Amino acid sequence: MRRHPLKGDRTFNADLTQFITDGEDHFAPWWVTLARHNLEKEAPDMVAISEQETALVREDLTALDFVTIDSASTEDMDDALHVQDNGDGSLLLTIAIADPTAYVEQGSNLDEIARKRAFTTTCRASIFRCCRAICPTTCARCARMNAARCWLAA
Repeated sequence: MRRHPLKGDRTFNADLTQFITDGEDHFAPWWVTLARHNLEKEAPDMVAISEQETALVREDLTALDFVTIDSASTEDMDDALHVQDNGDGSLLLTIAIADPTAYVEQGSNLDEIARKRAFTTTCRASIFRCCRAICPTTCARCARMNAARCWLAA
């Protein structure tokens, strides 16, 4: 802004530095947020992911029937519950929480991409996934986890 309308001759002058979208675009608030943070509208190209060696003991729980508390249109089911009747009046609750950082080595190209895009904004115009190779759309849309990729901490 070069001149504010409440000062001087009551005129408004500004320099246009970037065109983001037009007034008819109902996704304008999200495009403005991405522009404010100098982020592209499209997700960056994915880089190779390698499973890191970890001291965490992990158990494959894909045989359990987990449920999520998400809407039918949710694309990113990152936590789930399983309840087991122990037969003695008690229940065992298993809580599964996604752990994508186990697949992202500190200082790697993927880590740098994540650091650049590290803010939370709901962009309904598009789904920006950080780890498509770990949980691609077909995996994220179903209640079952992909046994080859999605391991849950015991």
